[in-house]
Amino acid sequence: MMRKSKQPVQNTPLPPILDVYVAEIPQNTKLGKVYPKERQKAIEDCGSEKVQRERYYVWKLLEYALKQSLGLKFKKVKFEESANGKWRCDACWFSLSHSKNAAAVAVSRKTVGVDIELYKPERMSGFAPRILNEKEKAAFDDVPEAEQNAFLMQKWTEKESIYKCLDVPRCSAMSMDTTATKTFTSFVKVGGEKFLLSVASDCGEIPNYYEQIDLSNI
Repeated sequence: MMRKSKQPVQNTPLPPILDVYVAEIPQNTKLGKVYPKERQKAIEDCGSEKVQRERYYVWKLLEYALKQSLGLKFKKVKFEESANGKWRCDACWFSLSHSKNAAAVAVSRKTVGVDIELYKPERMSGFAPRILNEKEKAAFDDVPEAEQNAFLMQKWTEKESIYKCLDVPRCSAMSMDTTATKTFTSFVKVGGEKFLLSVASDCGEIPNYYEQIDLSNI
């Protein structure tokens, strides 16, 4: 009697994810402990109370994001810090950023980087030679003066998000090509202030944005 051959198992690809979470950092709350202990130590070793608060709450926002986007139990995930200072885990790709009173987290099934920066309306044209490559400088020269700050800050946040996405040693901003990795940039409001947010990823999806998350209850 001939045995029937087993049919190969068909692995259904998981749907792509590119979720971005933005929240205001609470200023008058007591900081607790976070998982894992290596992250807790990194927070405690920081000399600035302000940065401790930022690092604590961006990590709490990550806990919220992993549960909402992937249904992950935070303490079941294994975390580590790369040689370049980027935190990563065994369950997905994620990226962290904070600026003043704002925290941002990006979650994806592919490499991802996020950067959020407080928007500065004052003139920053002297910043251009430090971050723009030759092609970007030519484009900058054609931008109306009233729009130059937005152009510079967009390029800066794009390059920061790409740097985090690639997880490479720190390099000159001028050497980074913002056309090599897909980026998405937008203005967001946090605590009544204006921020510029950039996300870099090769997942091929348009980001889903989730804002006004109450971190004091996470």
